[in-house]
Amino acid sequence: MKEFGAAIVLLFLSIQLFCCAGLMCKYGISRHSRDQLVFYRNEENVTNCEKELKYCGAFICTKAGRWGYTQIIWTCAPHNNTSPACEQHTNEWVEQLIRRTGHKCQCHFGEMGQDMGNEQFVLPPIPDGLMCKVGQFNADGVGRVSKGFCLHDDHYCFMANCTKGNEFLKMVWDCTDYATLTNINAQIGQIAKAPVECKAIFGEKDMDYSNENFTYSMLAMAMATTTEQTMPNSTTIITEKPSTTVKPTNTMKEGEPITGYHHGNNAPKMVAIFFMEKMLIVFLAAFRVLFAERFFNAF
Repeated sequence: MKEFGAAIVLLFLSIQLFCCAGLMCKYGISRHSRDQLVFYRNEENVTNCEKELKYCGAFICTKAGRWGYTQIIWTCAPHNNTSPACEQHTNEWVEQLIRRTGHKCQCHFGEMGQDMGNEQFVLPPIPDGLMCKVGQFNADGVGRVSKGFCLHDDHYCFMANCTKGNEFLKMVWDCTDYATLTNINAQIGQIAKAPVECKAIFGEKDMDYSNENFTYSMLAMAMATTTEQTMPNSTTIITEKPSTTVKPTNTMKEGEPITGYHHGNNAPKMVAIFFMEKMLIVFLAAFRVLFAERFFNAF
């Protein structure tokens, strides 16, 4: 009789657990960053969701370029909104959280009530974005050039000869967002911490390594005039007008080093990203309970 009573109790408890246990989901974060301070982290666990959270979800955000990264967050979700509003809201959330722009986010969900329905979603590779020949040589001929990643919003590779006052400052190969001399002067001047005047030629928009075959003679022709020049091979060079384009052939050899050089001072950005990463991990712990309902009810 006692055995029968014990069996009834166990059956009752089993039914209660079956009816009331929450969804089991993959829970955690995986991130791969191109900068050296937070190159990679991976925290994957399984969690028991609150009863009102009926879906296992995964939020994937990527950013291309020099400061590119890829990140996935696995968590529980109250519903499976895969509309553009979810992606937009996720983008805004990430930008507010880490104070950076240029992200592209996606929302993914498993079937309703499906345990581990988000396990199928994995960390994608980091998008490359535009790549250019980057580097510089100063007045003494000291410097280096190599392959390099551009920023996520850069669209042109260029070569420029820059002066400060009446003195030669440096020869530069780099990336930029707009193909105008005003933009290049501001970009190089910010690094030099002084007003500069540059003459530049630009590659075709969004073409990798389009500045690799630029020569000083090509740039000298651009420097000799402030009007449009037509080269013998029908290449167009403009020194004072926007959208100068040149179409070189790609001869950079595979295996050449990819440098971290890029316009601007990168050190403060690397430190900032390190602390932002820590903030993101702390925030993740509170995401499921404090943020989920507000996040999903926003659209």
